[in-house]
Amino acid sequence: MNREQIIRDFHESGFWNFMNFKLVDLQEGTAVIKLYLESQLKNIQGILHGGAIMSLIDTSMGMAARSIGAERVSTIQLEVRFIDSVVSGSVIAESTVIHQLKSTCIIECRVKDEAGNLVALSTSTFKK
Repeated sequence: MNREQIIRDFHESGFWNFMNFKLVDLQEGTAVIKLYLESQLKNIQGILHGGAIMSLIDTSMGMAARSIGAERVSTIQLEVRFIDSVVSGSVIAESTVIHQLKSTCIIECRVKDEAGNLVALSTSTFKK
């Protein structure tokens, strides 16, 4: 894993900067990213928009996929189960590679609020 390059790529991403994602931790097979709930990320119900949560999940999972040695990765499949809503504070996405083959890997992501409550649960397949 070229950890420094992955971190540099994270900080140079225009979209991830626009979303205000914060890289909390990156280890081999895992990535943790935080998102602070800002008004522009709320839907018309006043809660964190599902699309923002999905972007956070996809980013965290992609970082975890890259951490096992893949220079570039692509999301092949992504499934999200929304469990609870968030109206303030922040959420954290914790992604872990749970299985890998030569050209693909399967990743699980758990998104939690500041109190540790599960907000979303996701699994995905990434092409390495």
